[in-house]
Amino acid sequence: MKRFIPLVILVTSPLLMCAESYEQTLDSGHIGPVLSLAWDRERGLLFSGGQDGTLRVWQNRPFRLLRKIQVSDLPVRRMELNPRRPEIALVLSDGNNRHVLRVLDWKRAKTKFSADLPQVPLALEFSPLGSFVVVGKTDWNSLTFFDADTGGRITPLREGFGIVSFLLISASENTLVSYTPSSGSFTYWDLKSGERKQTVRSSPELRNLRALSSRHAAGTLGEDLVVVDLVTGSVLASSREEGVYDLSVGPQGRIATMAAQRDRTVLQSWVFEGPGNGSLRGGLLRRASSPRPVPGEPADLVLADDGVYTALRDGSIGLAEGEDLPIRIGGRNRLDRVTDLAAEEGVLRLVTPERILSFASDFFTSDDDGDATKLTVTAAENPFRASAGILRGARGDYFLWLREPDRPGRIVRIDFASGLVLSRFDSFSLPLSAVLESEGFLYCLERNGSIKKIETSGMGVSFEYPAWGIHTMVPLENRNILAGSAGVFSSPLVSINATTGETVSLDAPPLQLVFAVDYDPRDRQVYFAGLETDADGGTATKLYRADRNRTGNATVLASHPGLDIDADIHIDPVSSDVYTTLGNTLRGWNGARWRSFDSGNGIPLLLRDLGRLLFGINADGSVSVWEKKSGRLSGTIYVLQDGNWVVVARDGRYLASHGEGVKVPLTALGEEGALSEEEEAGLRLFPEVQP
Repeated sequence: MKRFIPLVILVTSPLLMCAESYEQTLDSGHIGPVLSLAWDRERGLLFSGGQDGTLRVWQNRPFRLLRKIQVSDLPVRRMELNPRRPEIALVLSDGNNRHVLRVLDWKRAKTKFSADLPQVPLALEFSPLGSFVVVGKTDWNSLTFFDADTGGRITPLREGFGIVSFLLISASENTLVSYTPSSGSFTYWDLKSGERKQTVRSSPELRNLRALSSRHAAGTLGEDLVVVDLVTGSVLASSREEGVYDLSVGPQGRIATMAAQRDRTVLQSWVFEGPGNGSLRGGLLRRASSPRPVPGEPADLVLADDGVYTALRDGSIGLAEGEDLPIRIGGRNRLDRVTDLAAEEGVLRLVTPERILSFASDFFTSDDDGDATKLTVTAAENPFRASAGILRGARGDYFLWLREPDRPGRIVRIDFASGLVLSRFDSFSLPLSAVLESEGFLYCLERNGSIKKIETSGMGVSFEYPAWGIHTMVPLENRNILAGSAGVFSSPLVSINATTGETVSLDAPPLQLVFAVDYDPRDRQVYFAGLETDADGGTATKLYRADRNRTGNATVLASHPGLDIDADIHIDPVSSDVYTTLGNTLRGWNGARWRSFDSGNGIPLLLRDLGRLLFGINADGSVSVWEKKSGRLSGTIYVLQDGNWVVVARDGRYLASHGEGVKVPLTALGEEGALSEEEEAGLRLFPEVQP
C-alpha cells in the first residue's frame, strides 16, 4: 500500500467559536440528477432542485454555489419563486406514494409550511403579490389554494371545473385564468367573488403552456411550437419543432425549447413577434442558426437574463450563453464520497473509493477540553480502489472490506504504521453488506443473507450459515447472532447459534422487514428498525426497543411516516444512549427522552462515535461531527475529488489542504450576503507546515 508524505499542521483550534458566525458552502453540484430550475430575475440568482433532496442557489460570473439547503430526503421535482419575498414553493416527491408541497424561506433556510399532496401537481404557481400558492391536480376540483404564510387552505373559487394544466394570476390577484386541456378552453375567474367571468374556446390538448405576458402563452400543439392569445383563444404563431418536451419563456417574447430529436437532445431559442401591420397573426423566429445539442436528457430548463440553464442528469448545470456559443457546464460535483470511517483515541480515519485519510488531532480524544491545536494528515491508497468499509477490531487491528453491490466481497487487514496489507480473505462469492467484529471474530453478511464467521488472527472460516433474506445482524454474547429479515422465517427477528447453526424465530412486532439492529450488552437491550403496514395500506418506519429475552414485548421509541430503510442505529458503549438517523435527522435517546442534534445540512446515514464525539457520514459523502453532550455541530469534513480536503467549523472558519494562494471552493455568507474575497481570507486558518 503506497504511503504519502505526512502533513503536519499547527493551528489555533479550527473548531472553536469566533465572535461572529458565517455560513460556509462548498461550491459543489448535486449528487444525482438535477430535476428542477427557477430563475430569480430581481436578484440574478439561479435555483436548482435535485434528486438528492437539496435546494441550491447559484450565481453566474463566476458560476458558483452560494447556498445549499437540505430540504428533504425526497427529490425536489418542481419549484416556483415568490415574486415579492425570498421564498420558494417546492414540490417534493418520491414518484410513488409521498408528495409534499413545502414553502421555504430560502434566505433563512426555514420551512414556512408543508402540506401533503395526493400527487405531483400538473400546475404550481405563486401569486404575484405572494399571498397564496395554488396547485393543480388530476381531479374535477383541480385547484387547491394555500395561504402563503400559514399553509391554511383557502377556497376563492366556488365550483370545480375539471383538470387544469395551466394557470395565470393577474398582477392584482383579482383574476385567475385556467386552461382545461380536455375541452381546450381558457376560463377567467373572479378571485374575490369566486365566480366564473367568461370562457374562451381554444385548441384542445395544448401542452407545456407558459405565460409570455398577461395576454399570450407559449406551448406545444402536437409537433408544433405555438403562441396562443389568451383573450381570443386563437393560435397567433406556430412553427414545426418535433419532440419538444419542455420550454421556458422570458421578457420581450423570448422562448427556449428542449426537444428530443432522433438520438440527441437539442436546445433552441425563439422570439415571438406579435401581430402588426394589420395582420391578426404574429411570428416565431429562430434566434440561432442551428439547434445546440445538450448532454444527456435534461429534466428542466429555464430562460434567464444571461442565457438558458439546463438541468443535467449527472448533477451539473448547463449554460447556453449567446445564440451560437456551445453549452458550458458548471456546478459539477467536487466531493469524493466517504464510504466509511473509524475513530480511535486521537485519530479519525476516512475511507473513500481512492484513499484512506488519517486525521490525527488532540480534538479527536475523549477529553472534553480536546482542541485541534495540532493536526497531522496522512493518506494511503485504498487497495480496492472502490467503495469500502473500515473496522477497528478489539485488539487495535484495522480491517478494510469491499462494499460494492456488484462485486464479490473481500477483506484485508491493514497496518497503518507501515502501510502494509498484512492478510487477505477473498473467499466470498457474493457482495458483502456488513462486517462486524466480536470476541476475536469477524461476522460477515453477504447480500443473499449468508453469514461467515472468520477468525481475526488467521483469517480462517470457523462457521458458515447459508441462508437468504437476512438484511441485518449483530453478534451477541456467547457467539450468538441476532438477525433481521424479510418474510423468510416465521418472524422478522431470529437468533442464530454461530457454532451449531441452530435458528430460533423470536417473538416480534408484525414487521415486513427488519433492516437495522443493534444490541446493548450493558442492560441486554435490543434495538431494531423495520417497516410496518397500517390498516389503510400505508407504510411507516419504526424503531423498537426490547429486552433480549422478551422481544415480543417491544416498545416503539420512534416512528417515521413512509420508508426510511437507510436509517442507522448506534448505541453509545459507555452511556447506553441510543442515536438514530430515522427521519433523516440525528436524534439521541437517553432512556427517558429524545434530544435533537443540530442539522448538519445533509442527510446522515452511517453513525460512528469516539468518546465525546459523534460522527455521521452524510448521503453526499461528507462527514459531520457533533458533540454528544450538547448536540451541537462541531464541523464538517469534505474530501474532494482533486485530492484536497476541507474542514469547516460551525462558526465558518476553515482549514484546508490547498496551498496558500490557492482558491478554496467555499462561499461564505454573512448577514449582508456573500463575503468579499478579502473577508473570506480572514476565515481561513493558514497553518504552519513543518517539514
